[in-house]
Amino acid sequence: EIYTLSLHDALPISMSMQLDGESVRYAFQPLKKELYYYLPTPLNAGEHTMEYSLSDQAGNQVSGSTTFRVD
Repeated sequence: EIYTLSLHDALPISMSMQLDGESVRYAFQPLKKELYYYLPTPLNAGEHTMEYSLSDQAGNQVSGSTTFRVD
């Protein structure tokens, strides 16, 4: 399945994403400022954690994680 996130600030030059500790395939569309990511299989029911790290041309960095549940 393919999912989309919208990014509203500066364009990232370095990105990484992990879901439950596994690297996630993604593609960034700079004109739309959208990030598309691909999951090879649907998520199992239960709690999952998405971790991310981004940096921009000015050297600003942000990283974090979010936890969510699939019923």
